[in-house]
Amino acid sequence: MVTSEQNAPELVCGADPVQANITSFAQRAHEKALTEQLIQQKKLLLEKQQQFEQLQNDHEMIIKHVQIIEREWENSNAMLETLMEQLADAKKKPSDELTAQLHDLQQQVEEANMSKSVMKHHCRELNERNEELNALIKDSLHSVEDLKNKAQQQADVINQLRAENVALKQQNISQAEKLKRQEGQLTEALHGYYSDVMNKHKKLSKNLPR
Repeated sequence: MVTSEQNAPELVCGADPVQANITSFAQRAHEKALTEQLIQQKKLLLEKQQQFEQLQNDHEMIIKHVQIIEREWENSNAMLETLMEQLADAKKKPSDELTAQLHDLQQQVEEANMSKSVMKHHCRELNERNEELNALIKDSLHSVEDLKNKAQQQADVINQLRAENVALKQQNISQAEKLKRQEGQLTEALHGYYSDVMNKHKKLSKNLPR
């Protein structure tokens, strides 16, 4: 009895598309979270900048107020010096009116000095708050810059994964087409094999004695 032996074509399996899709979904979720975090940091930075601008405006108003008080203080001192000169020139006991004016001027000078001291204290506190706010804005800018760098790195990784995902999909398509061709070849080979066996069986049956 004669037999014929044929080898079946080798089947090649492609990469797992499910794992690629899971990786792509995770990267998109991470990218979205980083984007939202970056938006929150930008909002915080904008609020701090607005606070800083308001503090600057307050600082300018206080400085103007201090300048006004200083001018009033200088004017009061000038008037006081004038009155003192008048008293020295008169070489006599000051009148009640002049004494009252002198007393009022002294009170104005004291009030101006007190206001000046208070304004300087406020200015010092405002400068300290400005320094703290500047440090906070600097830290916020640094954080935003770090987030931008991380977002760019994640975007590069995501783009690479997307490219790999496209390549895997293309490879799966190619493997599927190759598998389909191999299945067709295998079907044809099996059909030919069984046809050959059946034909040989028929020939042997005819040659057997009855």
